[in-house]
Formats: sequence, C-alpha cells, structure tokens
Amino acid sequence: FVISEPDSNSVDDEGIVVYSGIGLPGQKVSVIINGNQVNSTVVSSNSTWELGVPASRISGSSATPSFVMGGQDPVIVETIYKGAQEESGFPTGIVIGLVIVILLIGAFGYFFIELETDEQPKTDIEVDENFGLENQVGADSSKLEKHDDHPGWLWATDKEEWVPDPDHSW
Repeated sequence: FVISEPDSNSVDDEGIVVYSGIGLPGQKVSVIINGNQVNSTVVSSNSTWELGVPASRISGSSATPSFVMGGQDPVIVETIYKGAQEESGFPTGIVIGLVIVILLIGAFGYFFIELETDEQPKTDIEVDENFGLENQVGADSSKLEKHDDHPGWLWATDKEEWVPDPDHSW
C-alpha cells in the first residue's frame, strides 16, 4: 500500500487536495480526518488509485489525514492546510548551510584523522554466497504464491501478507 502525497500541502477554500498511490486491486482505500471518513475509492485492476480531499471537509485551518486500505492499520500523512499559508520567519537557508558545514567537518575528520586501534592480524574466511538471502523477498520462492486476481502482488505464506512482485512492471 503506497501513498503519493500532493506537491502542495495547502488548498484554497474551494479546492481539492488529490492523493494517489498503489494498492491491492479491488480493495477499498479510505481517507479519514478526525475519525470521520472523508472520501474513498477502489484500487483499479492496474493496482493504482486516486482520491481527493475537498477543502470543505477540513474543519478549521488544517487537518492531518490518514489512509486505510482494506483492514490494514491507518497510514498518517503530512498535515494539509486550508487557505494561503504565511511564510515562516525561520531562516531555513542558514540551518541548511550549518548542516552542510557540520557534515563536511565530519567527513574531513573521518577520512583524515587517524584513529588509534589495536592492530590485530586479519584472517580470511569463506562465506556461503547465499548467506543472508533467507530473509529477502523472493529468496525462497516456495513461500510465495502468485494469484491471477492480484497482479503485481505475491502472497508470502510464512508471513501471511502481500508483498510486491519484483517481476511485475508498474
């Protein structure tokens, strides 16, 4: 279940904020604000969905929507604001500049300052080429089931959940 948020998190009094995403075909996707369902749609056969939140459904100046597909837990997205938002006086450019300077100092320290370590001889070991693959999706195809009525998704029997099919092109 994937949610693509809109480019802008503000909407005029007569507008609609449009969300889209990817989900399990045929499943209902609902948007909820303050415990009330605001809108819903059904995931299309190509696994995509789209739905809008009208500004009229935002009580006050802002709301934080959450999305639900099927019986899954709600996914909370960024707050949306009704009406024009004032620019904050917070100097974000200065903060970004300070972060870059701190990162550069850290990189300099990491690469050019010699750390004391206990010198111990290193030993080469043999590692099985499949080591660690047992937890990756698709590593054990016997645990994944393909269903024709859910293209792009595989049922992971050991985890009892839907996982994206890596061989499916969206």
